[in-house]
Amino acid sequence: MGIKGMSTATDSISTLYYSPYILAPLFEIFYEGQAKRPKDILLSYLILPLIVPPSTRAFFKNATSASTLHTFCRSKAHLFGLEKRISDLKDLTHRCLFLTKEIGSIDFSSDMSILFKEHKLDHSATSDEMIKATRKLGIILSRYDIPTSYRILGIKAL
Repeated sequence: MGIKGMSTATDSISTLYYSPYILAPLFEIFYEGQAKRPKDILLSYLILPLIVPPSTRAFFKNATSASTLHTFCRSKAHLFGLEKRISDLKDLTHRCLFLTKEIGSIDFSSDMSILFKEHKLDHSATSDEMIKATRKLGIILSRYDIPTSYRILGIKAL
């Protein structure tokens, strides 16, 4: 396998790893535990950038009831590159939201809120670690209003 073959193999693995069919269940998990609030669609842009990287996923997976966004931000390594990850994963976030909307597991309201309806996606290909981390991320973010979450994380724009 030459250099070109390695590139193709790497691209194929990346395509599978970043598949909306594997990651969209995280949006079902996240919104299942959220109370509907205006503009909570903005929280969608935090799910993948905070759950996909192993270091930030580990924080949320191991979070306790005392964990907050402030404790997450104590490690500057967690915040390093977060805005770039949000930008890089924006298209994938859109595809995941589209998929969950199309199959009817979530619905969008006119106030840009998301209403969880029911689990319709197969979660078996989604990492248990990611699922656990996403649940706990949802719990932590539910304690803050949306602008405060973005401010604490140092995110200035989408």
